[in-house]
Amino acid sequence: AVDAGLPVSGRGAYRVIGASDRAGAIVDALRGQGVMVRAFADGGIPIAPALDVPSEALGALRAALQEAVTK
Repeated sequence: AVDAGLPVSGRGAYRVIGASDRAGAIVDALRGQGVMVRAFADGGIPIAPALDVPSEALGALRAALQEAVTK
């Protein structure tokens, strides 16, 4: 998301992408790839993976995020 020019905040594995007016499109793109997310009213998209997720799943999440924010 940072590479796409979107602000990202948070600590540890919990992050919030400041997607603003792009939040709906990014959420739709992520859901289309099987990532369950929602947008806050201010356009923030929280990303909070479980702590017991295998590294392969985190790699898939990263790839889905990269694709979603560059659409």
